[in-house]
Amino acid sequence: VYLLGVSPAGDVTATNIEYDALVNGEVFGMSSFVVLDDVALFYTLRSTRRFDARIHRVALDGSRLEAADVIDDGRERGAYGFARAPNRTAVITDWDAFDFFGSCRVRRFGSDGVQTSADPCYERNGIEQSPYRLALTSAGELYGLVNRFTLGQESVRTGRGRWNLMRFDADGDALWFRTAYDGPNLLSGAIHADDLGRVSYATGNRWARIDPVTGADVATHTVRTTLGAAAIRGIAANRAGDLYLAGNATGPIEGAPPPVGGTDLFVVRNPESLD
Repeated sequence: VYLLGVSPAGDVTATNIEYDALVNGEVFGMSSFVVLDDVALFYTLRSTRRFDARIHRVALDGSRLEAADVIDDGRERGAYGFARAPNRTAVITDWDAFDFFGSCRVRRFGSDGVQTSADPCYERNGIEQSPYRLALTSAGELYGLVNRFTLGQESVRTGRGRWNLMRFDADGDALWFRTAYDGPNLLSGAIHADDLGRVSYATGNRWARIDPVTGADVATHTVRTTLGAAAIRGIAANRAGDLYLAGNATGPIEGAPPPVGGTDLFVVRNPESLD
């Protein structure tokens, strides 16, 4: 696994950060989520073969600074989503490895890393909505993107799925819930929110900025390819306010240099200015 850094000029650096850490007889792997903090370090949420969730704090040179279990309740739980706010508070969603349905939890952590609450995930029309991608503000507002496949044999035949988008206040109460995408199954999705009030999400090759009050799309950008397909897998912003999309593509991207491999990574800066 490589951590890719992109300068404002578009220069890319890559650091290999993958390693196996043997802790209490267990090999930790499966890097799931990477979040930068204010001193240019990052956290990666991992699961062991026993599904225990664990945070690793790693320097940019790949050396591990610290590691700690964040979910230890006697059950084998797998991390599902992770978000960290600028004020160092965090949210993790997880599920029970032996009781996947009806077992999702939303866990909030203070800036000291101590868990402050653990609540069941939001349920709508009898279906548990397990946020797969999360974004958290310093005020405690939480945005979630849920990948929900269409139920029944129709989904097997047609390959259709759905991404749901939702917003919660600091108390965990749902403020709004909407469908962000309903069509052929898309396995890629991303969401971003910051303390400036900017909220955006992506499904497949489409990005959208939304009104945080209503959840409605107010600006969009599509990463287009002349052949193949593109998938946006991450959204981030720097301190200057520039927004970046990152993902992978299996064909030439319109407006970008020719591809160099079968599948290439891409970064788009300030997508709203492109459409």
